Amino acid sequence: ANGRRTIMIPIVMGGDDTSANLSKKWNKVESWSAQLAGLPAKMANLSENIHFVTTSGRATGYESSEILAWCFRSLRKGCDAYHAGFGEKVLFYGMLLEVTGDNPAHSMFCSHTGLQSTKPCRLCNVAWNKIKTSEMIASFASSPAESPDRFVRTSSHAKSVMLDLHHKFHAELISRAELETLLKDEGIKDPYFNLTFHQRNVADLRFNPLFGKSKCSLVGEDPFFDGAPDCPTEILHCVQLGIIKYALRATVQSLSKPNRDILKSGIEGIDRTGLEKPPNGHALVVQYVGSLIGKDFKLFAQLAPFALVNIVDNKCLQLWKSIAEMTAILFVDEIDDLDCYIAELDASMDTFVHATLESDYVFEILKPKLHILRELPFYVKKFGPPKRFAAESFESFNKSIRMRIVGSNRQNPSRDTAKKFAEVSAARHIVSGGYF
Repeated sequence: ANGRRTIMIPIVMGGDDTSANLSKKWNKVESWSAQLAGLPAKMANLSENIHFVTTSGRATGYESSEILAWCFRSLRKGCDAYHAGFGEKVLFYGMLLEVTGDNPAHSMFCSHTGLQSTKPCRLCNVAWNKIKTSEMIASFASSPAESPDRFVRTSSHAKSVMLDLHHKFHAELISRAELETLLKDEGIKDPYFNLTFHQRNVADLRFNPLFGKSKCSLVGEDPFFDGAPDCPTEILHCVQLGIIKYALRATVQSLSKPNRDILKSGIEGIDRTGLEKPPNGHALVVQYVGSLIGKDFKLFAQLAPFALVNIVDNKCLQLWKSIAEMTAILFVDEIDDLDCYIAELDASMDTFVHATLESDYVFEILKPKLHILRELPFYVKKFGPPKRFAAESFESFNKSIRMRIVGSNRQNPSRDTAKKFAEVSAARHIVSGGYF
């Protein structure tokens, strides 16, 4: 460093698809944004602390990750900069701490087969087939940490499996069909490897860009992130748009018309002064149960134990009480005692699973998102409170990307959007007291 200060910068990346139209329909574009890790909760939710990286209407998020790999390869070597606060030149390094996004995006970034496969969990090796035995349901819904043969799927593991299968294929030990079957059994889906595995030379192999260069695999270019362990369970998509949505739709659809009217009246009659910014028209969650968003499901989870009394049977009421208790534990801002919090979280999840299995909606709720939610304690130990690695801030930043694309001439929206964000970042830096 030649006597200069050395700074390590942990970075959180968010990948998502959004619409380039004001109607939020059609014309999908894939975008990447970045944020400094470790910001206070209030600052992390501000759009000015999220930084645009790239967007494209042609390249997928998977293909766009080549840009991230190029950036993090440079950050791994170290970059020179002038620190306006210190008033001196510094050397800084960057590392990819975590990647946020919805479940399909996480599966794509990890080269995983996805939620609809027989290996729906990107982190472990649990199986989920069409024919569901009692043993399969027990292993699927129980805490993964309790498994004696706990397996964690990492990017290094996926890369080593693909290299091993490449060797066996060219040694004529397995056929192409067997190679594809073995990849599926391992829960691996890598489009780059599928296109290049026929190349005999290892240097010509290509993998997920975030897994590192294939030609360096024998001399040790480490992956830029650890795969599934760095893609934490996202509570917006697994809780609000997952188990709460499944349970709410199953509950409302099972009610008769008079009971639905009673439920609407019950929701309107509850005192909601303790809730965070309660929206208007609370009873609409019953009428438009198929068209709700995350905050609507979160609101109903808080109201359900009171609104459903004398409307549903005791099994359904116990289910909603367990959901309310679990969500109250999940949406905390700080954790004072990590071990105590993990034990409390696991206990609430066990209660919820037991209530689900006792209810009439077991197969409506028993889906891959439930198992992914049970992996949450693993990520809490690594990243902290679940709210801190939620994707809401990156989801809300999609509006800024959309408005800049809409304001362009659509000839080259990726370049025009990048230029506009670069101008805003430069102006913000100067207004904040910085200089170049």
